[in-house]
Amino acid sequence: MKYSESIKLLAIDLDGTLLCRDLTFHSQIPLAFSAAKANDLYIVIATGRSIQSASHIVKPLNHEGHYVCSNGCHVLDRDGSTLYQNHLNSDVKRTLIHFAQSRNLHITAYTPEGPCTLSNSRFLEQYKKLIQGLPVPIVSPEKIMNSEAHKIVFIAEPPMITLLRNELNSLLPKDQADMTESAPEYLEILPSGTNKSTGLNQLCLHLGITENAVAAIGDYRNDYEMLNFVGFPVAIGNALPEIKAIARHIVKPNSDGGVAQLIFEIIAHNQRMKCRQ
Repeated sequence: MKYSESIKLLAIDLDGTLLCRDLTFHSQIPLAFSAAKANDLYIVIATGRSIQSASHIVKPLNHEGHYVCSNGCHVLDRDGSTLYQNHLNSDVKRTLIHFAQSRNLHITAYTPEGPCTLSNSRFLEQYKKLIQGLPVPIVSPEKIMNSEAHKIVFIAEPPMITLLRNELNSLLPKDQADMTESAPEYLEILPSGTNKSTGLNQLCLHLGITENAVAAIGDYRNDYEMLNFVGFPVAIGNALPEIKAIARHIVKPNSDGGVAQLIFEIIAHNQRMKCRQ
């Protein structure tokens, strides 16, 4: 690992990066998190998940750090208080709800209170497995319209995602909403100009840390902006080719403990940098 700066903060994506395919952690991950804490390395969970889902899934790691959730729309301090949030405007929500209902498509809205949906479907059962049984209430369109939804996610078969993206691209005003993909089955609609990098930037401003002192690791398209933002971008070994292409470093796959490898490498790097001072 070659880098001319000490790294103070590491932002870690969850699905496909920290988590294995079966939503478990590699055996070295708890030890690596403990080592990061002992060596004053900030660990930030940077994920498309809601805070309710993210905090639930990393609970076994005793994570006491910050969160960048809902792909940058919701940033939380160590005590759980909100540092920053952004949400979709009413016109965008109305367009998405009408589009979903007219096509009988499954959507999940991410609100400050947690995710919710408009109807039951096989995709809802799939989603409940992803968030390990947390509640996903079925609500009315008016409930979503009256909420400060951070984002709305379409869940469909992978071939359908590209088609939906093309259709929504012509329906949504360019200055009001952006789209990204967090998995082959997930198309996410976010407030314009919002992504993991904007959320992480808000956190860095709060902590007084420059991007040169920040590393980040991810695997999928919704990690692209975050990796471009930080000083030291890293791709997990199972990442998409376009993510590997912008990384300065590539570690082992998630199933082989790539995140643990990176944490130990950063700690060793910081110790070398300290000795040179």
